[in-house]
Amino acid sequence: MGFEHGTSRIWGLAGLVCMLRFGFAMGFWEGGKRTGLEIGREERFSVLDPNDHKHYFPSQVCYNWAKTNVPFIDFPDIDIMRAYYYRWCSYRKHIKNTKSIDGFVVSEFKENVPWAGLHNTISAAAGHHIMEGRWIKNQKILDDYIRFWFLNAESKIDRYTNWIIWASLERSKITGNTTILRQIYPKAVRIFFDVYVPKYLSSSPQNKKDWPVSVSGSGCRTSIASVMYGEASALAEIARICKDPKRAEIFSKWASFSRSVLLEQNWNPKTGFFSTIPSPKRPLVPDSVIQLKGECDLNARRTPNKTVDVRELFGFMPWYYSDPDKPLIPLSQARKYSHMFNYLLPEKIEEGFYAKWGLRTLPKADKCYNYSYTHGDCWNGPSWPFETSRVLHSLAGFLNEYKSKKELGLENETPKITSNLFGLLLRQYARQHTQTYAVNDTALISGSGHIFENLHPDYGYWNNRNIMYSKQATNKDMGDDYNHSVFCDLVLSGLLGIRNGRTESGIWMVLNPLLDPAFTTRFIADGIRYKGHDVTVIYNQHTRGEKLRVLVDGVLVAYRDTLGRLEVTVEAISDLKNH
Repeated sequence: MGFEHGTSRIWGLAGLVCMLRFGFAMGFWEGGKRTGLEIGREERFSVLDPNDHKHYFPSQVCYNWAKTNVPFIDFPDIDIMRAYYYRWCSYRKHIKNTKSIDGFVVSEFKENVPWAGLHNTISAAAGHHIMEGRWIKNQKILDDYIRFWFLNAESKIDRYTNWIIWASLERSKITGNTTILRQIYPKAVRIFFDVYVPKYLSSSPQNKKDWPVSVSGSGCRTSIASVMYGEASALAEIARICKDPKRAEIFSKWASFSRSVLLEQNWNPKTGFFSTIPSPKRPLVPDSVIQLKGECDLNARRTPNKTVDVRELFGFMPWYYSDPDKPLIPLSQARKYSHMFNYLLPEKIEEGFYAKWGLRTLPKADKCYNYSYTHGDCWNGPSWPFETSRVLHSLAGFLNEYKSKKELGLENETPKITSNLFGLLLRQYARQHTQTYAVNDTALISGSGHIFENLHPDYGYWNNRNIMYSKQATNKDMGDDYNHSVFCDLVLSGLLGIRNGRTESGIWMVLNPLLDPAFTTRFIADGIRYKGHDVTVIYNQHTRGEKLRVLVDGVLVAYRDTLGRLEVTVEAISDLKNH
């Protein structure tokens, strides 16, 4: 059910807009309650009035910034609504004007920390910063930030494993602008060969920074090999954009190499999971790390050149790269690995990752669960928004690009891995922002939103913050509004399903909400800047006929009568010139 030509559908929409303009929207939602359907006062909003959502913002400054920069949503879940608008305000606090040639950058910590680089930047979560910020209308912010990482020799881009190149490419698919990719391409090529290959893709790749507070520790980590696949495959595509076919072929081969490392070496058939391969020169776990004697012996578990027998949450990272043209896990091999997602289910509460307040980084049944109490930043049990973000992105990709293809036969392997699970985990993640406990809470009003470093998955308090306050550490507030994850991107591209279309195949945009119509009867996303156009998405189960609609620049371009996948064609966008 795609775009229907002729004037009847357009005038049908015009009648709706007219009704909204003059206040006859009462009852468009259930119950006849006014819920912000009137025409917005900002030109970029076709349906929502930003003022109806002003109460979600802690300050006029944040509200003014948001209504001119980010999409607004109306969704029947108060925790998702609060977390969504809180996260945009939180993100804004981390945008820093350096007042130098570098322009804008985005920080992880609001306070300066000694391990950060120039302008208090840290590359570890920069991929998250770009994925979240790709929906911001002011493109100069992330243009400057991306340019800083590659064109400033002091940026220290390689201090932490990151996926900046891949995220920059994904952003360009939303903005429709590849200028910044062309600018960073020469330096990105040099960084890949001069830094990433010897550091991560050598015969014995390992991160220079040990991970003593995870069970698998340092070595050839699943996350590293996955990220290198993403960076290599992104560079191959950017090379094609830059008319550099020889390098495109070279980067494609590096991507294939990274994939083979993952699928052939990082896969552990005993655990049915991807895991780390400790290097021969791995450091021993120091005595300062407390272990459960007689039960948890990390040095014994980390056998050199052998995949560690453990399931850890970052083992889902290969699924993060699910681009339909170049997925890390080939469609033909999806059945072998897809059962991993069953460990996210609530019934797997002991041997899996699910807990009351968030996904654990290590299953509770593991003998080394929460073995260390000397360090607040443990990855052996606490729930980290950083990793939750990557897992939910991976789950959305799996549902969109794998599970949706019936011919792959994944239903028998993953019968309960559905949009319902995605919604459950996203709502749980939203409640981390609105219903959890923090010492000296930063939320101005209880429940209005907060985020810190890591959370106790069973009891719902922010673990590292609690430890630092108990010790009265001088930097105990450094995690306020911690910018180390994404949330808004998961709402827009995952829950509401606003995804990039393959223009070369005639598809401009894809809409595939990960929602169950039995539980969600309506939503709106408005003021979405996508490829230079303003997009509005409306779903109302109680409307006759066109229940799911896509408006571009105020014109109806696609619809369907049920909640499901909807494609906006390039032809429909071309026809906008006639209206």
